[in-house]
This record gives sequence, C-alpha cells and structure tokens, in this order.
Amino acid sequence: MVLGKTKGDCYYAAFRMITDSTDEKLLLVQGEVEGGGVKHGHAWLEKDEMAIDPSNGQVRKMPKDLYYAIGNISKTFNNKKEVRYWAVKTGHAGPWELITESGL
Repeated sequence: MVLGKTKGDCYYAAFRMITDSTDEKLLLVQGEVEGGGVKHGHAWLEKDEMAIDPSNGQVRKMPKDLYYAIGNISKTFNNKKEVRYWAVKTGHAGPWELITESGL
C-alpha cells in the first residue's frame, strides 16, 4: 500500500492506527487544515471528544474542539468499514474523497 498523494505520513499513520485497533468507536478523519497560512490535506483519528494525531512518529492527543480551532479544519469522517472499502478501492491509505482548496 502506498502512502497516498502527499509527502507526509499522516494518511498512512492514521490508516494503520485504525486498522490495528479493536476499538469500533475510533473514526478516521480526513480534512483540510491550515498551517503556516497554507491549507493542505491531513488525516487523524477521533474518539468521543478527543482528536488523536499519529503522524510523523508521534501520537498527539487533545480535545477535538481545540484541534479544530488550531487548524481551522473542514473534514470527512470514515469508520473502520469505510476505511477498508476505500483502501481496497483505491489501493492507498488516502486521501480518498477529500478535495482541498490548495490541492495539497
């Protein structure tokens, strides 16, 4: 499986975390975030009111309201069944249906 269309590992890291987990409440989220004045695609996980970002070899957790405010985020959600569907359909870990303003 390839990493997807981006240079970072967020899509693959989030994909691995949700597929390795037995927690059915975990959601994989793909969204457009703003960082350094540039909007780009990003992937993370959510459970209840927490955002879990496993990218770049670290796992960061924080309240999702704060996470969304920091990144000015728009998003799409995928449960484990949808994650498996999209991974098989596309042959990669994402992004799948996410269209970002910048194309990144």
